[in-house]
Amino acid sequence: SSDLARTPGGANMTATDGSELVDERVAMLAALVDGDVALAARLAAALLDRGMPLDAIVAEVLQPVQAEVGARWAQGDLGIAYEHASTAAVEELLIRCSSTFTPPTGPSIVVACAELDPHALGARAVAAACALDGLRVAFLGPSLPAPDLEEYLEIHRSMAVALSCSVPTALAGGARSIAAAHRAGVPVV
Repeated sequence: SSDLARTPGGANMTATDGSELVDERVAMLAALVDGDVALAARLAAALLDRGMPLDAIVAEVLQPVQAEVGARWAQGDLGIAYEHASTAAVEELLIRCSSTFTPPTGPSIVVACAELDPHALGARAVAAACALDGLRVAFLGPSLPAPDLEEYLEIHRSMAVALSCSVPTALAGGARSIAAAHRAGVPVV
């Protein structure tokens, strides 16, 4: 892991931002780039055991690590396969960490990505946080066509739709998704 901290893009992992999580970030980076979900889960579990809530793990560990992976990809230090392995591992980690054996008692919500938005990680993080807060979450994934969202909402009544739109090319699809949800009588956040 020391090699990871020294590579050209490593500034985010070793920044002196007052964080006590530098070691955890470097370890998580190594696990995620290797696609080692089991190790990533053990690292996250250790943070949870120390009393760190999942939303803080996302904001203070996973987000900086994913930003670092993206920076290293952009610099040509990591190939797209490593970026995909990291993203898939984070998604799996979020699913594992937000799983509970206690049935949710809160209202139902839908979490989805706008048409033409292939990036579901942010939406997955929102779905995980909502599930841990006791909401009933239907995660519909990336690039959901607006007509399909509308049909789903007409059948499965939900309190709201949490819509992710992470790339500018999906803004028009986001507008169509919002309109579809509104036609079904469901507000969008």
